[in-house]
Parts: sequence; structure tokens; C-alpha cells
Amino acid sequence: MVGTGFLYISAFLSLISAVFLLNNKKFKKLAHIGIYFSVGLIFFSFLYYVYLFLAHSFEFVNVFNNSCLSMSTLQLIACSWSGQSGSLFLWIIFTGFTVLIARKNMVDKVWKSVILLGMQLILLLLLIQSKPFAVQQILVSDGMGLNPVLSNPLMVLHPPFAFLAYSFIGLFFSAGLASLIEESNNEWIKENSYSLYFAFFGLTVAIILGSFWAYEIIGWGGYWAFDPVESGSLSLWLCVVALLHMLDRKGNPKKSSSLFYIIPIFSVFSMYYVSFLIRSGLLQSFTAHSYAKGGLVSALYGICLIFFIIPISVFLIKKRKNKERKKLDHSKCTKVKEKYFVAKSLFCLGIILFLQVNLPIIQISSELILRTNEVIIDVFLISFMLLLNISQINMILEKKYSKKTMWVSIFMSFVLTICIVLVYAKLKNSRLFWVYLVTIFSAFYWIFSNAFVRVKSWQKVSIKIIHVAIGLIIPGIVLTSALSQSWQLYVGTQKPKVLDEYQLIQLDNQKKIDMYIGNKTTFFLECKGNNLNVIEFNPEIWNYSRNYTNFSMTIPSINTSWKKDLQLIPFTENGIQIKNSKTTTWDSVEYYLESLEFEEKLDIIKQKARLKIRSNNTDDEEFYLLRMTNKSGRQLNPVRVYSEITKGHIMWIDTDEDSIIITTDKRMTQRKYELIEKPGMVWIKFGFVVLIIGSFLLMYFFLVNRFQKKRKKSKINNYE
Repeated sequence: MVGTGFLYISAFLSLISAVFLLNNKKFKKLAHIGIYFSVGLIFFSFLYYVYLFLAHSFEFVNVFNNSCLSMSTLQLIACSWSGQSGSLFLWIIFTGFTVLIARKNMVDKVWKSVILLGMQLILLLLLIQSKPFAVQQILVSDGMGLNPVLSNPLMVLHPPFAFLAYSFIGLFFSAGLASLIEESNNEWIKENSYSLYFAFFGLTVAIILGSFWAYEIIGWGGYWAFDPVESGSLSLWLCVVALLHMLDRKGNPKKSSSLFYIIPIFSVFSMYYVSFLIRSGLLQSFTAHSYAKGGLVSALYGICLIFFIIPISVFLIKKRKNKERKKLDHSKCTKVKEKYFVAKSLFCLGIILFLQVNLPIIQISSELILRTNEVIIDVFLISFMLLLNISQINMILEKKYSKKTMWVSIFMSFVLTICIVLVYAKLKNSRLFWVYLVTIFSAFYWIFSNAFVRVKSWQKVSIKIIHVAIGLIIPGIVLTSALSQSWQLYVGTQKPKVLDEYQLIQLDNQKKIDMYIGNKTTFFLECKGNNLNVIEFNPEIWNYSRNYTNFSMTIPSINTSWKKDLQLIPFTENGIQIKNSKTTTWDSVEYYLESLEFEEKLDIIKQKARLKIRSNNTDDEEFYLLRMTNKSGRQLNPVRVYSEITKGHIMWIDTDEDSIIITTDKRMTQRKYELIEKPGMVWIKFGFVVLIIGSFLLMYFFLVNRFQKKRKKSKINNYE
């Protein structure tokens, strides 16, 4: 095929260009041409790949699996980077862009381009292995459509920002490794510092968009759940922040340090390792990103060798040579006495999160994994707050701001902390009340001490905005952790369900609409609180089929106020599962399955069950049930008995290996929901918005200052 041929030629040109760069100066012009053609072919093959989606070419497997006729043009474009092949394609596009950027210094320094071409070649080989242009034998008129989990606009933007960040982290890594091989000075740090600002902005936006998606679309009940993918992204973000803390506002290193090599090596290794660990299928039961296909287990071993063992070996060898030659270069550093305490601490926090990502693949019990996971998360959060407080104390000791600023910050923090306690009165009943109080006070002091300090450049203003954003997020985390409540309840249309301060009732009307894949049912509910305000909820269930398997995706309904969020999540289940020789209680009635037998005759499977029903107020009831299905699982006879205890019928609707699933008249008229009360979410939302603004301004003003200086230098050179 044309697209696959382009990819093979691009991979060959990447390899040849790297060899030409290393061998002879005569071939460097050919290497330049090879790089242009290699990147150009990648772009052309990607455009062809996108065209196949827009043209509804369902004879291609990826187009068939990830799109359908009823999708809009924007959705079809987004479909092109869904799935394993699409995400690799997007990653290679941004990597190719960094390869073109690296061409600038190819005259004197070739190793940066060689390393980037190597990274591009590895991704190309993985992309070719995933068969993006594979053709199926069966002719079809329509596709299966994009996985509904990925259909939200937030997820359309999330991958491009993530891969933008990955590519620029790779650029900084390749520059550092190249400087080790070429034994150059610290000038490479300033030359490539812009890549860290792009990476920081891209990761910030990607993480925040992913958090909004997790909370508002798939109903995690919060913005963060320390999912392996989330922890891996946050670990990478902390590493980038650590590197930025080691630079001054001009991009110069404050002090020569081995961390400029160690952190990028760990970052790139972590970036590739986590990405392919998720796609390997090893974390299928532990991550919400289970839509990613497996098949990349073997790639993990290669990643460990290429992106960790080899770079670390080069670093250790070159470090020994530098010590022998005593070539520790401080010429381009601004603060020789800088100890990088904050950077080292952030790097350690990143390593803690990386360890948490790997917990599920350790061969231990799931219960031990969960306990260890909780301990690691607690250590991470406590360490982060300690780092924040130590930084504040250090600022006071170093007299970074006046005493007036300090006392005004303390007073304002004290007032706001008291206001928080008065507004969220339930916080007083918490077992860790004083810990929460100190944490909230520290966060407010962090906000005001940063906000009141005068700075002379816009770049420093953007840094202050980022610091303020972090401070805004912390009170939200404390309040949601301390005061969140959830209730699981069955709600019907007959009478309202009362729990604590809420009355919830389901309205009779439901709205069912056809989607590009399957259909979506919207439920209408009303909730009354103690203040008699009526809150309307419209949760949804999206039912669809993929690969001949039925799925249901729940979409929560969220009511947002300045004090708290109320989230209502519908459950797809509508039956009671009763395991063999075990008791299940529902609505004050006990269901006990005494026996479950299977008998197969011809093409019919007979399922026999002995069910006991118990209640405190009446005598026990016992039923002998017979259910018949064909080999495909289709039920052939209705199983329906009347119970005096439940005052209604009991229906046997499905069977598992060692359990039966029943439903009742009452359950058929009611649906299960989870109501979650999340105080303080407005702090997190506002902090996220401020963080995106601050990260964008930081990148923008750094680039503006850099380009202005380059223009001045070019004018001076032209004048001379």
C-alpha cells in the first residue's frame, strides 16, 4: 500500500541520514535532504491516513474499527489519532517536527539530530508493526464508530498536547545526551531550554483536560484517582518542573549539575515505558485506559535497554572522564552556590509516582497492591505539602519579601482559613481537623506571599500565577478529601427517595436518541435540598456494541455551585447477582442460592436453581427455578414467580458460572444511582484554569524574550 510504502521509505531515510551524519562531512548535505524527505513522507502518509477516514474507506481495518458514516468531519479527523496506530502516528508527527528544529545546529553538533532520528526510527518501526493501513477481506458499508469513551471534545485535544510535550522532552534529552558524547559545555542547556517550556505547557494542558474528562464524562467522582496513566503523566510533569526550577529566567543553568542529564534520561525512559506499558495490556484490570490494545510487551524490554541502560552507561562513563580531567564547567551558570533542593525534591516525588505506576505488574495479591498503593499516595501527598512548607520557611529566612508582606499574608491567610471553617462547618467534625486547618492556612499563605511580591518582568509574573494556581488547588483537595460523601440508592417515580438533606425522585419521561454508534438514554430527576431549591439532573447511559459485544457507558450529571458539586451517576446494572451458597441482601430481603445445576441436551442447556428468600417479618420462601437457553446464551423460556415477601414477581434473567442474576417488579421500576457530594470543587476548577493561563504566559514571554535577543544580536552582526 501507498501509506505503508511511505513509512518504510521514511524509516530507511532516517537510518541512512543518521549514518551519513556520523560518517563523513561530504554526506551532510545528503543527510539534510534525507531528513527533509523522511519527515515529509511521514506527513504525507499521515495526511493519507486522515483522508481514508474522511473518505469512509471501511475496507481499512483502522477506519472500520474507529469511525462510521454518521460522524462529523471534526470527529473523523479526531478518529485518525485514536487507537494504537493513530496515537503512534501523532507522536511521530511531533517528533518529526523536533527533528527539523534540531537541523539548525547540525553543522557543528550532529549527535542531537542522530539521537532524534533514532527515536523517530523506533516509533516508525512500532507504527509499521501496528499495521495502520491493513486491509480486511470482508466488504462492509459502515464502520463500528469511535469508542464513545473517546468521543468527547476534551479527548480530541488531549492527545495532541500530550504528544507535543513528549516530543519536546525528547528534544531536551537528545541535546543532553549529545553534549555528553561530544563532551561540550553547558551551552546546550540554554540553547534547548525553550523545549522545557513547550513540554511544561503541553503536559499541563493534557493533564487538566484529562482530569475534566475523567470527572465530567466517565464519572470517576473526582478530577484525580491516581490511575497508572495519571500518575505517569504527573511524574513526567514533576520532572519537567524540576528542570525548570534549575534555570534562571534567561534559560541559563543556575549551577552545573548532573541532574541536567539524570532527570531527562529518567523522563524519557518513564515517558516511553509508561506509554507502552499501558498499550501492552499488562494493566488491563487496573486502569480506565483499557481501550488501548495490547501487543507491545516485547517493546518494553527494548525501551529499558535503549532509553535507560544505554544513556545511563554513557552518562557514567563521561562523568568519570570529566572528573579525571576536572572539567566541571560553571562558566554559563548564574548561581554557583545553588543547591537545587526544590528540584531534587520534585524529582524524588516523580520517582515515587513512577513506582506507583508499576505496582499492578508485581506478582502479589490485589489486596496488598491496594494497600501499598494507598501508602505510596499518602507518602507522595505528605511529601508535597512538606516541600511547600519548607519552601515558604526558606523564603522567610532568605528575606525574599519584606516583613510587611509576610504579616499581611499571615493575616489574610488567617481570615480566609476562618471563613473556610465557617462555610464548611462539617470540617470541624473531621478526625484530622487540625491537619486540614494547617494545610489550608499554608496554601493561603503560599498564595498571598506570591501574589504580594513585586516583580519586574512578565515572565516572573507568569511564574507567580502558576504558584498561585497550585495554592488554589490545595484547599479544594483538602475539602473534597475530608467532606466528600456518596450514597448508592434506588430511585423510582412513585415517591421521592430521602437521604440526609436530599430528596430525589425520577420523573416519568425518558429521552432515547440514536447515536453514531448505539443509542443514548437520558433520565430526568429532581433533587430537593434543605434550602428547598430544586436541582435538575440529566444523567445518561450510552448503550453500544463493538466486536459483537454489548457495552454500556454511564455519563454523570453534575450540578455545580460555589460551595459544592453534586454528581449523579446512573448504574447500568438492573439485576441482583446471587452467588451459589451465598446470601445477597437487597431492600431488607435476603436471597440465598442453595444450588445451581447445568444439564445439556442436544442444543438446549437446562439451568436449575434452588432459591430461598428470607425476611424478618415473614416466613421463608423457597423456589425451584428452571431456565433454558440455547448454546449462544439466548433465553428460551420466561422464568417468573410471585413472592409474598417482595409483594411482586421475581424474574431470572441471566446466569454466570457460579451465580444467577434476578430482578424484581420493584427493581424494574427503579434504577440504581450514586449521588456524590464534593465540597470545594470550585477551588480545583479555578486553580486548573489559572494554571493553564500561567503555563501559557510563561512559555509565551520566555519565547518573546528569546526572539527579541536574537533579533538584537542579528542586527549587531549585520551592522558590524
